Amino acid sequence: MRVLGNLPLPWAKRFSRLLNPSFTLPMRRQRRRNISLLFPGYDAEQRRRFERAYLRYLAHVRADLAWLAYGGTAERILHSVTLRGREHLDAALAKGSGVLIVEAHLGNWNFTPCVLALLGYPVSAVTNPTVAGTVDMRHFHSRIASKCGVKLGFVGQSAYAVARETFRNNGIFYLSIDVAIGTRRLQWFSLGSAAFQIDAGPAVFGRRHEVPVLFAENLQTDSGTSITLHPQPAVEGEARRSCQPALPAAWLETMRRVILEHPTQWWGLSCVGLARRPAESS
Repeated sequence: MRVLGNLPLPWAKRFSRLLNPSFTLPMRRQRRRNISLLFPGYDAEQRRRFERAYLRYLAHVRADLAWLAYGGTAERILHSVTLRGREHLDAALAKGSGVLIVEAHLGNWNFTPCVLALLGYPVSAVTNPTVAGTVDMRHFHSRIASKCGVKLGFVGQSAYAVARETFRNNGIFYLSIDVAIGTRRLQWFSLGSAAFQIDAGPAVFGRRHEVPVLFAENLQTDSGTSITLHPQPAVEGEARRSCQPALPAAWLETMRRVILEHPTQWWGLSCVGLARRPAESS
């Protein structure tokens, strides 16, 4: 990653495409199964075209992430990103209770908390310390967080305490919601003809702290990265009183829309175990 990050970005993306087989071969079986489940109507040629586009995305997200960690300066990072919906963030922070930003592993999702921190917002983020449960990414994530000014926590290590402190100080608490790490608060999430289990833990943050919520839609573009912040309803009513919280339907519908509109930019396609859609999925 250091070698990629120190190359000019166009060269890094070409080099990353050459490296793709080494990174993507171990997940090929699951990836192809997921594509078949998500798009059962695709014939063999359509599946091949989809996989080629998806693998190109993986190569580019790897290069972009390496550049974020090593090569990109604050000025160049901000110049590479288009941010929409900032007025929703400012309005939410004006209430004084902090903001919860949730996101799928879509596009260049790692850029979202970094860009907000570089713009001067107080940002805390919680991330999984490993990739696919095996590759330890603590040092790499910590490097990016330190460079951009993000306060970083890891899943299973005082995430709720970090959230409480962030909201008390009227900051931004960021986390992704499409990849389940624990097993305590799982719920089914439907995606087209498939479904998978996600972690309802973010609903606990919303229920306990009653903070405004934004969904970040992040996409790779020809010129860099596009981030759009969408206001979401807070956890309320029965969901707030329940001992078994679930993510609000509006959050799930936003996530479903952004993934299905840009499925070749959903990183989770390689690591999430899709299943045929059960009747009880949301």
